[in-house]
Amino acid sequence: MFPALPPNTLYLLEISALALLPSALWLLYYLRQDVHAEPRSVILKLFLAGLLLPPFVASAESAVQGWVVAFGFSPLALIFLLGAASLEEIAKYLAALVIFYHNKEFDEPVDAMIYLVVVALGFAAGENIVVVLNTALHHPDESIALLLSLRFVGANLLHTLTSGIVGYFIARSYFFKEPLGSLRGLVIATVLHTFFNFFILQSSPGPNVFLPQYILLTIALLIGGIVVVWSDFHKLKRYGVSNLTLS
Repeated sequence: MFPALPPNTLYLLEISALALLPSALWLLYYLRQDVHAEPRSVILKLFLAGLLLPPFVASAESAVQGWVVAFGFSPLALIFLLGAASLEEIAKYLAALVIFYHNKEFDEPVDAMIYLVVVALGFAAGENIVVVLNTALHHPDESIALLLSLRFVGANLLHTLTSGIVGYFIARSYFFKEPLGSLRGLVIATVLHTFFNFFILQSSPGPNVFLPQYILLTIALLIGGIVVVWSDFHKLKRYGVSNLTLS
C-alpha cells in the first residue's frame, strides 16, 4: 500500500498544471509568427530548459540579497532588484545558448528571438508554478485565476519582451557580426526588467505604500517593450539565410 497523499495534493497538482497556461498561450502566439517552424524537439528542449531554471535562480537571488544586506549597500531594494533582474536574464540567455548556438536549425536571424522567447516562457511557467503553490499553501483566500491573469499580462509578458530583446542582439552579433551584441542585449534587458520589478514593488498595496502612478508606468513600460520587440521581430523576419545585410 502506498501512503495516503495529503488531501490537497490533487488541488496543488491542478493549479500547477493551470500555471502552465499563460506560457502556453504566449508560446502558441509567438510560434505562429515564425514562417519557418522550428522542430518540436528543439522547442521542447528550450522550454524545459527555461522551466527548470527558477529554483536555481531563486537560490542565487537569495545569495545576492544576503550579500547586499551584509555589505550595507543603499538603496538596498534597487541594488537587489538589479541583481535579481541580471541573474534571470543571464540564466535565460545561457540556457538558450547551450541548446541552439551550434544547432543546425539555427539558420536565420529571427530564430534567435524565437528561441530566447521560448526559454523565457519556460522560465515564466516555472515561476508561475512556484508562485501559485506558495499562494495556495500560505494565502489560500487569494484567487489563483486572478493571480495567473495578472502574471499573463505582467511578469510573463515581461520575460518574453526582455528575452526577445536579447535574442535580437544575438542575431545582430551572430549573423551580422556586430561586436558585443549579446552584451548590449543583456544590459538593455536587465535595465528594463529592473524598472519593471521596481514599478511593481512600488504599486503593490501595503501598509505604508501604494503608489497607483507606478501602475501606469508599468503599463507604459510593457507597451513600449511590445513596440520595440514587434519592430525588431519583423525587421529580422525580412532577412533569411540568403540575405544577411541588416539595414
